Amino acid sequence: MIDSFHRKKGLVRRRAPIIKTIASAITIGSGGSAGKEDPIAQIGSGFGSILGSLMKVGDRERRIMLLAGAAGGIGAIFKAPLGAALFAVEVLYVKEDFEFEAIIPCIISSIMGFMVFSYYDGTETIFHIPKLTLAMPAQLPFYVILGILCAAVGYIYIRFFMGQGIYFSIGSGFTGN
Repeated sequence: MIDSFHRKKGLVRRRAPIIKTIASAITIGSGGSAGKEDPIAQIGSGFGSILGSLMKVGDRERRIMLLAGAAGGIGAIFKAPLGAALFAVEVLYVKEDFEFEAIIPCIISSIMGFMVFSYYDGTETIFHIPKLTLAMPAQLPFYVILGILCAAVGYIYIRFFMGQGIYFSIGSGFTGN
């Protein structure tokens, strides 16, 4: 998806989403070690690109349709339309860049994907969170201490890696400045 967006004018081979659908269904359905993120992003972006080609839109519009397809698929599968829309427009870049022109189409696509999928699958969340209650108010200070400790560890973790100049770069592992 990222390569098609940046280097191939948003073009995806027509057989790619179909083959990816079959291969992913077999792998995930048989208990293989695979997640849903990559297949649905590639399948959705592939169908978006194909639709753009069939409609004979320009390169810019086809690239936006590629992103909207990915957002629609991710929004449906994970039942998180806003997160999917933002993911689709920001996953293309290493730094804090966004594909701003695609935000509105990605939001619309991911909401529609979510609504259609929820119509068939229901609206319950994918992850079931157990109901937790505070047994005694005396437990509250321990949670405050845990929160402060977690914040301190997170701060040290971030400062360490930022100080080392290590940033994650898509496709090339860890690289320095």
